[in-house]
Amino acid sequence: MALPQLNVHRYERGTRALITLTGEIDLATAPPAREAPAECLSDDIRSSLPSFPVVSFPVAGARSGRISAATGSAL
Repeated sequence: MALPQLNVHRYERGTRALITLTGEIDLATAPPAREAPAECLSDDIRSSLPSFPVVSFPVAGARSGRISAATGSAL
């Protein structure tokens, strides 16, 4: 079974950036999606806009469980 793939591209203009994600977001590909905005801040980009034009969430049912676990609340 092939690993899911997520492509992260950053387009900059001055101190602004557009972060485009395409592919599949799941537990294996989430770290690059989380790291992209942090990298913008470390590169003196002060405004970033994430874009998800073609992204699939294969485990959408499990997503709410991860969100509630991360926030400590029940959904």
